Amino acid sequence: MEALSALRRWAWIEGTSLLVLVLVGMPLRHLAGIHCATQIVGTAHGIAFLFFINALTRATSEYDWPAKRWLVLLGIAFVPGGVFFFRRAIDSAESPQPH
Repeated sequence: MEALSALRRWAWIEGTSLLVLVLVGMPLRHLAGIHCATQIVGTAHGIAFLFFINALTRATSEYDWPAKRWLVLLGIAFVPGGVFFFRRAIDSAESPQPH
């Protein structure tokens, strides 16, 4: 259960950082000329994305999820706001049983 908890936590962090990048960092860069906004938020988002990939791979391995589920959940991470549907995507699947 720890793998799913970590996955949900990192999905939320990664998704939130993507929204901040798109809704705050990009407008500051392109409308106000503040280039450091995307550098700072982009770096934080990149690090969060790596931790998310690690948590997703760990949960996939621990619960024997098919590769298709891994790809779908990864794809959700590329959609701004997709993280808010992430929990539903995990919970809608059959009850995971770690091995």
